[in-house]
Order: sequence, then structure tokens, then C-alpha cells
Amino acid sequence: MNPHEKKKFLFYTCFAVACFAFVVLLELLVSAPSASVGDFPQTDPARMRATPPVLFFLVVYFGVFFAGLWNLGVCAHRKLRGLSLFDFRARVRRLPVSAVGASQIFFFVAAFLVILQIVTLVLVLWLEMVSMTLAVILNFALQVGVVAVLLRSLSGEFLNVKEGARHTKMVLRLFTASLPLLLFAVILNAFLVRLLPIEPSMNPAVQMVLALPEGPLLLLFIIQGVILAPLAEELFFRVFAFKLLRRRWAFWPAAALLSSVFAVIHRASVNILPLFVLSMVLCYLYEKTQSAFPPILFHAVFNGFNFIMVLLVKAQITAG
Repeated sequence: MNPHEKKKFLFYTCFAVACFAFVVLLELLVSAPSASVGDFPQTDPARMRATPPVLFFLVVYFGVFFAGLWNLGVCAHRKLRGLSLFDFRARVRRLPVSAVGASQIFFFVAAFLVILQIVTLVLVLWLEMVSMTLAVILNFALQVGVVAVLLRSLSGEFLNVKEGARHTKMVLRLFTASLPLLLFAVILNAFLVRLLPIEPSMNPAVQMVLALPEGPLLLLFIIQGVILAPLAEELFFRVFAFKLLRRRWAFWPAAALLSSVFAVIHRASVNILPLFVLSMVLCYLYEKTQSAFPPILFHAVFNGFNFIMVLLVKAQITAG
């Protein structure tokens, strides 16, 4: 790295660190976006009406869950026999980004986060319904911006989407196998939240779904959560940041550090452990396939599953 590149690297890195620190400071000083579970209307599961959509979802959920128990048992059996979970060996691909290029990506993503944080706080503190409309549109634009920055920096050969699309069946099988693990993480997380002096806070995405009225805005937010959010998050966390960590670290420490950050930034104490487990599974999936497609598909299916569940609960609350 020549002196000019060192100056650029230091500038982008320092600016990105300052932006991330600014976002964290705002989160600590201003208690704006994050809401506790008790701030929203509650629905007693025992009193939920057995409507056809609810019954259909329960049948699908338990079917997928029991299929997941079987697939989890198969995975455990293969591991105990010393076999790989996958019947192929993907070629390891190097991140086609220099140190300066990586610092530039962090620079742009940090700038997006600062803009989102400042505008969201202004809207929440000074506006009400209009704030939700603008927040959804702004978040949509920023996710598109993050995806554009990453796609511009990462080559199509490195993303390896075509090869990864061949493993769709394996991705869905791994998704079902992860459901029992995620359920266990949810139960353990709930126990720890009750045991420790932690206020149970809800995921901001769930807050938005419960707060937004039915209509085009809610539909836009759901599309955003099922398509754009998995695309932006997987490109940044797994394809870029995880690959960057793997330059110097082994899989487990790199995946654990990244998953901890991934869980914390979602600002939901009731989901920290499940999000950590989800991120570890996504890191493992990317490590084995070396393709952006499998973790994006997995994440999209996971978000879609959860959005359907939240919408059913919202319908029960609205119906009284």
C-alpha cells in the first residue's frame, strides 16, 4: 500500500468509525425508535380464533417443524459419522476488494446509517403518521443504495449466483433443520430476559408491521422486508464483512463476531439469541457454498415466514 492509498484508507476508516460511533451514541442518548413489547396490543394465543388462515399456517408450521426435526437428526447423524452435510465442495473465492476498497464500502454504509438514524429520529420526534410513511420510503431508498454500492464493488463471478441457485433444495432443507434450533433459542432468550434486568424490546420491523395501516405502504414494507432486506444484509454481512474477517480468522471466531454484531444491531432484546443462531447458520451456509444466493434465499424465506406470523397476529388484534 503506497502513501496515497494509506491516506485514503485512514480517511475512509476513520470516517466510518466516527459514523458508527455517532449512531451508537444517538441510540444511547435518545430513546426514540425502540419500543418495548408492552407498548403494543397483546393477543392471548389461547384466545386466538381458529380462522382458515390461522389453521392453514399452523398446519404448515408444524409440518415444516417436524420435517426440521427429521432433517436435524439426519444432519447430526452425518456429523457423528464424520461426513459432510453437503455432497459437494465449493471452490473458495477470494474477496475481490482491496483494503482501500473495503474501507470505502464501510464509509458509504456508515454514511447511509447516519442519514437513516438522523432522519428517523427527526421524523419520530416531530411527526406522527407522516413519519411512518417517510421512514418506510427512506429505508427502502437506503437499502437500495447499500445494495447498489455492494453490487458495484463485488463482481458477478465472486457472487456466484448461478452456481448457488442449484442448491435451492438443500437451502430449504437446512431452513427446516434450523427451525428447532431457533425455537430453542427463542425459549432460552425469553428465560434470560426474565432472569436478567433487561427490558423486552421488540424488533423495529415487527413494530412497523403492527403500526402501519393496511394498504400500499404496508405492502411496500413487507416487500422490503422479504426481498430488499435479505439482499442488503446478506451482501453486506455474509458476502462482504464475513469474507473480510475470514482473511485473517478461522470460521468460528469470524462467524461468532459477525453474528454478535448482527444480533445486537437489530435492537430487539427478545430476539438476540435467535438472531445470533440465524446468523451463524447463514455464515455456515455461505462458507460451504461460496455463493451469495443460498444465504439470501434462506434469509428471505425466514423473513417471509415471520411476516406471515406477525400479519396473522395483527389481524387477530384488529378483529378485537
